[in-house]
Amino acid sequence: MYTSKTVQNQVIAIIADMIREEVTTLIKGDNAFFSIIADEVTETHSNREIMSLCLRFVARNNDQPVIKEVFFDLCYLTRTTGFTIAAAIKESLKTHGVDIQKARGQAYDGAAAMSSDKAGVAARICDVALMAVYTHCNSHILNLSIAASCKLPEIRNMIDTINSLFLLFNSSPKRQTFMELVLDVESTQTRKRHIKGLCKTRWVERHTCFETFQEIYEYVCISLEAISWPHLHPELELVTPSDLTSEKWNWQRDRETTVKAQGLLASLQKPRVYNGLRCCEELSPIVKRNDNQIAKEGYRHCLSI
Repeated sequence: MYTSKTVQNQVIAIIADMIREEVTTLIKGDNAFFSIIADEVTETHSNREIMSLCLRFVARNNDQPVIKEVFFDLCYLTRTTGFTIAAAIKESLKTHGVDIQKARGQAYDGAAAMSSDKAGVAARICDVALMAVYTHCNSHILNLSIAASCKLPEIRNMIDTINSLFLLFNSSPKRQTFMELVLDVESTQTRKRHIKGLCKTRWVERHTCFETFQEIYEYVCISLEAISWPHLHPELELVTPSDLTSEKWNWQRDRETTVKAQGLLASLQKPRVYNGLRCCEELSPIVKRNDNQIAKEGYRHCLSI
């Protein structure tokens, strides 16, 4: 049965309200307190600012205290000032029957609009919830520290190279298919088929990209070399190598692709770029573990309180 998008959205809204109502019942008691977690981002499809609002509180599970962190609401923002963001948080909580005066904590990033003690979101929430202590998100601090320490030219150039390679193959089905052919012909060990894009906002989420790229590094180089100079890899000249009647790729007709491939191959073959990749691959799991440890320490701290 066909259901229009309007009805689908209504069903989703009803389900969201039911889930939200179940959550709010846990923080409506006299001794039920919570913390506010919020962050905003530009929604690329509609080109609008949107804020995610989460609540953190202690619940009971078989008489055992359990820390819960739940998604609560999405709010579109007309501006990203402290006044607008704070007003959106207060309005969302009021609309859904949550008493903001029971807030005992706030966690945002360190931007001035969020953290300013005079006009930021933290200060404006404290005007109505006096005991809502502001905490700069520890994961965000870790992310800022790593970003600041990775301004070395070797690391920066390596990241630029990976991003360029991701765009080169991801933006063209033909190039992506060719790299998959190279992996099928040249490798029998890896199951990876795509270069992963680097997370733009969180360094701690980049470890999977570095691991994947390190695993297929050799075959990416072969792909670029075969695009730049097809005669060096005659086994890859045909679209379907096992079929002698298959047409050729004819990369020489695509001058833009061959020029980009030659430039990226030259960058990949530089020792500094490869060493930068190896360093990031080795350090990323450590950073990820530290990020997880930060979350666990916060959990234990809440339980001790």
